[in-house]
Amino acid sequence: MGRNPSHLSPIVPPEPRAFVGRAPRAARLLACLGLAGFALTRVILHGGLPPFFEGDSYKYLGGADSLRAGLGLPPLFRDLPVTGGVLHAVPGYAWFLRMVWALAGGICLAAVPWANAAVALAGYLAAADLMRRLDGALPGALLLVLLAWSPPLAWLEHLLMPDVLAAPIFFLAAWIVV
Repeated sequence: MGRNPSHLSPIVPPEPRAFVGRAPRAARLLACLGLAGFALTRVILHGGLPPFFEGDSYKYLGGADSLRAGLGLPPLFRDLPVTGGVLHAVPGYAWFLRMVWALAGGICLAAVPWANAAVALAGYLAAADLMRRLDGALPGALLLVLLAWSPPLAWLEHLLMPDVLAAPIFFLAAWIVV
């Protein structure tokens, strides 16, 4: 008839597989390869090129400059009936740029891709950890490699736009909730 699963409690979930210690050697090697690839691609891209601007980058740079000057967010971010406000511009990215500039000691456009990359890496690590919890160390490490080495994601981090951080912040939020 088979085994009686009465000793398994449906209330207590099984322990997640640990990534460090009990992880297969290949998973640790892949994770290290992913982190090394992330560092290498970002040094080449962010260290060698000026940041990329998109048509709406001016909104966020202007918002951050207004915050830096102590004037608060410009009307573009506040006036919903006139400009679309928060439906058209993400005020949080202006605050993010302001924080980056404060940490850099002044307006420093070159620091923005590095800050974008730091948030992205945190998100990629969160996604890899979620995958590890769901399916084991090797799939988690493989996901980290795929995200860390992805040329389109690296390029997006070099763009001065809030879209860059959407997926990493989603990964972080899911990781916090789960």
